[in-house]
Amino acid sequence: MLIAVVMGLAACSERPQTANPRRSDTLAWQGANDPYVAPGWKAGDKTSWEEQIRTRAQTQNEYAKTK
Repeated sequence: MLIAVVMGLAACSERPQTANPRRSDTLAWQGANDPYVAPGWKAGDKTSWEEQIRTRAQTQNEYAKTK
């Protein structure tokens, strides 16, 4: 019975797991300053960020690929 209580308490004390340690109040176009950003994107520039997102969305668009 003691083992069941210990396992039950261990399951309730799990820490939250977040994929992004960055603060959530940071604007999206100001967030990344690491070597893994897309080429041509300038950190802190909203227009550049929007263009990069638009380009990424179009390369994933299956309808555009079939034309």
